[in-house]
Amino acid sequence: MAVGILTITDDTAFRVIAKSITQFKRGIHRGLMAVAPEIVKEIQRGILEPPKTGRLYFHGGNLHQASAPGEYPAELTGELRMGVKSVVDGCKQLTVGDEAPYGGDLEYGKGNLKPRPHLITGALSKAREVGQAIGQHIVASLGPT
Repeated sequence: MAVGILTITDDTAFRVIAKSITQFKRGIHRGLMAVAPEIVKEIQRGILEPPKTGRLYFHGGNLHQASAPGEYPAELTGELRMGVKSVVDGCKQLTVGDEAPYGGDLEYGKGNLKPRPHLITGALSKAREVGQAIGQHIVASLGPT
């Protein structure tokens, strides 16, 4: 029995595959870019909007309703909410974080402070939209079928 070896002399198939990979990556990147601002808005909304069920106390002469563990942090100065940012790295990564120096303490907890997970909660609440946006943009990048 003879053993055959497949020899491809025309690189058309490889060029089509390479182009498809590029289009897929472009679609993923565009999908991430489209949904990143929506994740940021969701996190900001969660920080800003009640209800919060933590303790009541006076801050600067005003009554403040704090958040309870597990809730989005309560808005006090606006620094946390306004510091929420997103960065998209090509088609590989969407990073959402905050620039407030105490943001990590709120997200993960520290000492007696129990976590108020705003970043992970906001990102997970938009997981379906992330998948949909990526899918729509991949289809759009591939062009008409």
